Amino acid sequence: MRAWGACCIALVTLGRGALGLEYELAFEEPADALCAKPAAIAQCSLVRSTDGVLLRLVRWDIAAAEERIVARSYDGHAWEGLNPVPVDVACPSPTAACEFEYDPFKYEYSVKKVTVTEPVGIKHNVAKLLTQATFGARKMDIDGFDHRGAADPDAAGEWVDLQADREPLLMRTYLRRRSNPRNLLSVGDVFEPCEVGARWHQYAFNRDDWFMRPGGAAPVTVTAATGGKVLLALNGQPLTEMAAADFGGSVGTYYVCKVAERDRVGGTVELRANANCGGAMLSIQNPPISFTDDSTLPMFNADDPAKAQFVSLADKGIDNVVVTTLVNVGTCDGEFSANNGGLRWNETVYFVKYDFKLFRYDPRLKMYSNTLDAPTPVSNGNAWTDHCPSAPMNFLNANTCDGTSACSAGNGRACGSRGEVENDPTEGNMYSLYPTGVDDDYYFENLDQGQRSDDQKTQLFHNIALYQETHQLRYRVAWALMQIIPVSQGGIGKERATEVWATYMDLFVANAFGNFHDLIKEVSYSSAMGRFLTFIGNRGFATAQTLPDQNYAREIMQLFTIGLYELNMDGSAKLDAAGKEITTYGTHDIVTFSRAWTGFVAPSRRGNVENFEGNDVDPMKLKGENRDTFPKANLRGGYIGDGYPLCSELPEKHFLQEGAVYVFSGEESVEEGGFDDVAEVEVESVQPVGYDFIVADPIRLNCGGGSSCDDPNGTNLGYYELYLEPLSSQVRDAVSLPELYIHGDNLSLMRIYHVTWFAVGTNRLQFRPYGVHTPTTDYAQFERDFHYMFPPGTNLTFTNSPDPILPGATREVLQHFSPPPSHPLFQTLCDGPLGSCSRRPQIVLGADITCAGDSQCEALEDMKTVKLQSAGETLYYHYVKPACVSMAVFAGQVTSSKDADNQEVKTRRQCADPRLTAAGATCCRQDRTGEATSLTTNYKPPQCQVLGEVMSFATAAARCEAEGLSLCSDFAKASNRWTSCGYRMPQWMSTPCTLKVQVRLDGAISLVADPDTPHDARFVNGTQNKNTFYPVWVNGAFPTVASGDCEAADGDTLICPTEIDEEVIFSALPSLADAEHRLTVGAFDPARYGARYACAPGVDCDTSTASTEVVAYLHQDVAPGDSPSFDGRAIIGVRVPDRFGGGFRYYLNRAEWVSVNGFMFRNAPTFMPFAGEKP
Repeated sequence: MRAWGACCIALVTLGRGALGLEYELAFEEPADALCAKPAAIAQCSLVRSTDGVLLRLVRWDIAAAEERIVARSYDGHAWEGLNPVPVDVACPSPTAACEFEYDPFKYEYSVKKVTVTEPVGIKHNVAKLLTQATFGARKMDIDGFDHRGAADPDAAGEWVDLQADREPLLMRTYLRRRSNPRNLLSVGDVFEPCEVGARWHQYAFNRDDWFMRPGGAAPVTVTAATGGKVLLALNGQPLTEMAAADFGGSVGTYYVCKVAERDRVGGTVELRANANCGGAMLSIQNPPISFTDDSTLPMFNADDPAKAQFVSLADKGIDNVVVTTLVNVGTCDGEFSANNGGLRWNETVYFVKYDFKLFRYDPRLKMYSNTLDAPTPVSNGNAWTDHCPSAPMNFLNANTCDGTSACSAGNGRACGSRGEVENDPTEGNMYSLYPTGVDDDYYFENLDQGQRSDDQKTQLFHNIALYQETHQLRYRVAWALMQIIPVSQGGIGKERATEVWATYMDLFVANAFGNFHDLIKEVSYSSAMGRFLTFIGNRGFATAQTLPDQNYAREIMQLFTIGLYELNMDGSAKLDAAGKEITTYGTHDIVTFSRAWTGFVAPSRRGNVENFEGNDVDPMKLKGENRDTFPKANLRGGYIGDGYPLCSELPEKHFLQEGAVYVFSGEESVEEGGFDDVAEVEVESVQPVGYDFIVADPIRLNCGGGSSCDDPNGTNLGYYELYLEPLSSQVRDAVSLPELYIHGDNLSLMRIYHVTWFAVGTNRLQFRPYGVHTPTTDYAQFERDFHYMFPPGTNLTFTNSPDPILPGATREVLQHFSPPPSHPLFQTLCDGPLGSCSRRPQIVLGADITCAGDSQCEALEDMKTVKLQSAGETLYYHYVKPACVSMAVFAGQVTSSKDADNQEVKTRRQCADPRLTAAGATCCRQDRTGEATSLTTNYKPPQCQVLGEVMSFATAAARCEAEGLSLCSDFAKASNRWTSCGYRMPQWMSTPCTLKVQVRLDGAISLVADPDTPHDARFVNGTQNKNTFYPVWVNGAFPTVASGDCEAADGDTLICPTEIDEEVIFSALPSLADAEHRLTVGAFDPARYGARYACAPGVDCDTSTASTEVVAYLHQDVAPGDSPSFDGRAIIGVRVPDRFGGGFRYYLNRAEWVSVNGFMFRNAPTFMPFAGEKP
């Protein structure tokens, strides 16, 4: 038998049938386990049982004259108390006797020994196996097992393997197949009359005739017919004829006020005189549909089997109902169209003639098959359905989503969901799906079997667990797991819903023979669990200004996984040196992990699923801005991020390497249209037609006489005269606009205020700089800027807009990285010529690709968005970095970004790690003080390769230097498409910064940026800043009093500067034990760096050899004359045991330590966008 990865669980039998097996029981009282009766509290010593023996401690309550079993010991195990009145039995060691105390005046105790003599034989062994592994064995199961060869000693293992290998029968699948209600257009579509799956009934009235009619009950007009009959018309449409005597009332108008539909033909129908169902009642029996002459009815005559075929539901206890199983759609549509004037199913009463009987069309819910392996390509179904059936892309379906969805939502992604099959109307309507805002009675009275909403879940489970013998073991394990990791109706409500409960149970059904990691991951993403343990909607302190809910953080440890105390392999408690049990976690751990369970939000509402009060079927989504971004300590003296590689060490062109992940974002990038596109404005030229304005050589930009630019202490407005190349004729004109721009044919751009054109011998252009209204304006800086941007020979044009589209001309602007169709990345993402791109939702590169000579690609450090453009279609993919971490404390550089109005906004000015590709570049020239504050503007800023480009600080500085500029130092400069790499995105500044720590009394710290970055609430000083985490302090010691560089702050906290030290761990190849113990900073596989790394001399780096446990690779970039060594860049690989996945895990040969006034902690890794990165 295979070793299955699920938890070891003591299974409890629910029972579905008696075994009829006999056991011989013998009782006796062992003298060495009884206590003498003293005068006070008695202490009794209990011997342990032996193998095959059960000892029971029996208590006799003297006053109540009642006997209870209160403790037991079996098969040599320690004594344990038994509910409901357990005795507290103390067992000091695994072998010593156990003791308990009692009041001899209230109770008497005895110990009973139970010996079980079991019958032997094959059938007994089979019965014992099935009793433990199913919900109870039947004689037919035992006999059937025997016939399959139970004499074989491997028969039990083969039976387990057979049960485990079967495709799981999911509760959700079973439910959906058998759900076929009415009026659930918010869930799915409708089976129309000319469609396989359409349902028809022979009785005239159904519950919809009175329950779901807008404005009151449906009117029934009764008129006299021939042959002693009356004609009943519903809403003016013929419904049936019946004998006037059977009707029992007079002709006239009635209203349908009750229909006992489950009784079918002959059921009670109540008619009343008023639409509000008041007045006298006429009770009739629901008649069969019958007409003397049916030739004028909207009817499809299907007595010809070539036209249609039907199946009766009578064998399921549903009389007078048939379902279409085959139909000639052309014939059917034609006959309905001819008979009803083109009206559709929701506007009239339809009939079908089958087996010489008339049946009325019964519009019922149509659900689509949308499984993980085959997501549905359909859109919103008919016009009545307003929700796309495609599931959101998530970790369960990402590998099987495709781009075939016709939905307008979801960017064309079609993604499936486990167990989301189509319904089968031939199974009847045995279970109802419940929408929001509808009376409970309606949907459950419409069931073909009688039950209440809160009974459905139980019945659904019992129908599978107790009657599907081929899935017994799987459901027994799933049921046991559910008892360990439950959710309750009282905890989350939704007592009327069913699919959400079936979906939750299916987590255990699907993973019953899997591994616990996969199971607990699915549980943690479950909307049901998110509501039950209240972490759905949990947010980090930075966004919520309240501490996260701690419920799930506590329960996942205490109840679902590790429990309260550390255990030995036999389940006994581990003890410390003082003999006390060792706790697994403490209050600090709960607080820490509560921050990890943030950012979970409900999935978007969609169609094709039960949507009672929202979508609780699909996994929850993570909302990045709601996540807590700070590091998290683990339970073993380290951090959760230990072992993950640093984002700053990503290999060159990692976005083109095998395994790189790209996700389809649709016809807009993830930054959305405001970032992608230049605003659509009407661009008008404001210069005289037919004149070329060319800057003269040498350039002459003179201050107008008497203006403040000539005299800084003057009061007049400054204006300038620019000399031009000779004009063909004199020009005199004036333009004064709030939006006036000079454009150079070298792509430079400048905003000005007022222009006077004139050419009187000297060919001059007169204008005023924008915003020049005070003597404090730096006119000298303006002149330097103008000389830089518009050198001699520049052809000038003037418009009302900075946008690049000029009348009759096109300017090149920054674009997202847009490879041509011949580029290997384009071909990989498009998977064919554009126009037939597959639009796959997620693409993983199967091999390394190159930049193919593309200069933009070669210059990029990182990738965000890829734009696929050709043949009039534009699509976007965004690149998802591999899992990596950054360090929490660093010597940083300021990043800054602004909105369109130059106003600073929250989280836009930050202190960032310069090693990360966290921001773009904005370049400035020096002002008169020597500060780089004068922005350069350009349609296509030369320091940026692509729109939205992010880079490291060093690259940003080098880009500006290459243009003869510097990174800007002034926070007040705008960040827009003409000055930076992207709209509102962070830009590197030349200003350095550091992170201080604010130390709390319990050792927790928050980070404080210096200089202050007031627009990032995560990094500010103050006790109200609860963005804290617990670092791993060396020896648990941290500063507690103000001394040295630490200063007292609010709330008995300390503000301390930090210093970062790098430690090289090993100078030679370490042992496996040393490497596992000391290495914490992860690394990428050295093979991804190409020739930058080579195997260390004397080290066997053949990882395919089983005996190789540790390997080492040295960085080859060293100073001339030096040899590669075990420095901090060295990568050490450690073999991972097969039970944990095998292969090698790689680490950098270094650690970072943060010094705080003589105390130290190991620098903490974090996964989330951190300081300086846009969260």
